[in-house]
Order: sequence, then C-alpha cells, then structure tokens
Amino acid sequence: MFSTMQWWERLKILMDRDGWSVEALEAKSGVHAKSIYGYLNPSPGRTPVANPRGDTLKILASALNVTEQYLRFGPDMKTAAPLSKNIPLLDMNKLGTLKTKTDPMVVWDKVSTMPVSQDVPNGCFGVSIVDESGMPDFKPGETLICDPSATVIPGRYVVAVLQSEERAIFGTYRPLVHGDEKRFCIKPPNASFPEVAFGAPGGLKGFVLARIIKHVRDI
Repeated sequence: MFSTMQWWERLKILMDRDGWSVEALEAKSGVHAKSIYGYLNPSPGRTPVANPRGDTLKILASALNVTEQYLRFGPDMKTAAPLSKNIPLLDMNKLGTLKTKTDPMVVWDKVSTMPVSQDVPNGCFGVSIVDESGMPDFKPGETLICDPSATVIPGRYVVAVLQSEERAIFGTYRPLVHGDEKRFCIKPPNASFPEVAFGAPGGLKGFVLARIIKHVRDI
C-alpha cells in the first residue's frame, strides 16, 4: 500500500503521477538533481537516505503539492492530507520595486505558486526568504505566508518595502508615533542586522506591505 512504502518510493510515484522529471523538480524545489537521483536510485550497496538533512522533505513535498507528513508517511495519517489550494509565490526582490502601496500581485509572474491549507485566507501570498536577516528561526529559502488585509500590530512580523533602496525586508513592526502609519521601525529577527526606521527624520521612505501570518508554524 502507498502508506506502507518508504518516502522515496512515494516520491517516485508522485513524480510519475504528475509527470515531473528530476530536472523539473530541481527547478521548482531548488533541491539538486544529483540529490534527487540519489534518493530515487541509490548506488548499489548504499542504504537509501531515510531522513535527508534540513528541510529537504518539506521542500520536495511543497513542490509536489503535498504535506511533508504525506510524503513521509502516506495518506492514511489524519494529519497527512494533501494541501488543498495554491496561493501566488512572489519574489522578495521584485516586491522591493513597488513604488506605492499597491496590489503586490503586480509583480507576480502568474506562474509561481505555493500549496497551503484551506484555512489560509483568500488574498494571501507567499514570499521566500532571500537572506540571513531572519536567522536562526527563519532560514534562507523558507517561505512566509503574508496577508495584506490583516491588521498591522506592534510586535508582529510584517513585510515592508524600502522604496528608497528598492528592496523588501521583514521583521517585527514597531510604530514610532501612535496613529502615524508612515513612521515606524522594522527589527529583523537576526540581531546582526540593524533595525530600519521609516519616515522619521533621517529615516527611509517606504511602507508596510503585509502582515506575516504563517511560517512553519503560526506566528
């Protein structure tokens, strides 16, 4: 049965079912083709990798539109149901090109998506972390789910656009003046990265784009 197979056997079946080549899965997931080939066809005498390093299984599962639990254990687990819908996946660098507080979908390539559970509100989008500003809890390549309609709350994580530098950052939101949404600071999780001030004397020009509502866990 599908549920009694090893994860790499399920990987092969999922790829065959949906017509994924190793190279296409590499392009979608970022996992090297050599590693994928190794999982699918281990060298003679070599034991298949039961637990790949880091978030490899989660990344492969996301690319195949299933949960990590589904890939690991099969469909019989209550928590292992396939993810139910896709949302747009936006490029963090392209978000930085937004000149005004406008619909972030203008930078979507109309192709890139990410699977999420049904409880994620409509209108949300995903972004991938591109640097080490979120370390150690938020690693490069991991994905954040953002809700542009959610209320921005002090101390919660947001994505903000630095118009003067044409880049986007994320971190905790701290207002500088009560009631003035143009004057605020963003503090990256990584203490090695400086807090960024917006709107204050000497501060940068920019705006909060969306509140982050999910990472690997709710935040």
